[in-house]
Amino acid sequence: MFWNWNRNRVRTFSVFVFSAGVFASISCIFCFFPSIELLFGKLSCGF
Repeated sequence: MFWNWNRNRVRTFSVFVFSAGVFASISCIFCFFPSIELLFGKLSCGF
């Protein structure tokens, strides 16, 4: 039972790390390419 709980905890932690890495890469893309951020802003606003 302890092993199962530990495995679920590791899986949750790995999902958290993966989502944090995806968020960090998206933030880096928006920081290094402001023209892409401007384009996505215009698309999301509907212009």
